[in-house]
Amino acid sequence: MSSIRIEAEAFSLSGTYAVETNNDASNGQLIRVNNGGSGTATTTFNGQTGTYDIIIAYYDENDGQAQLSFEQNGTSLDSWELNQDLGFNNASSV
Repeated sequence: MSSIRIEAEAFSLSGTYAVETNNDASNGQLIRVNNGGSGTATTTFNGQTGTYDIIIAYYDENDGQAQLSFEQNGTSLDSWELNQDLGFNNASSV
């Protein structure tokens, strides 16, 4: 089965999510929640029926805390706490 890549910038965004330009992100863009707000990013998967290995990539900046969760049809499959102090205020490929 071939690979399918779905970028978060193509998702339907609600709340305080916004698309932001960042040269270190894939395709030069990322989504972020602004000003301590909250939001939801949703999409419909249109790939073929089958089994997939899902890889989720994200930046954990050191200027706050956030939670991410991955859901399928309303069922939570995984979640992450973004609270690391990695020495960078902004997203970076380092």
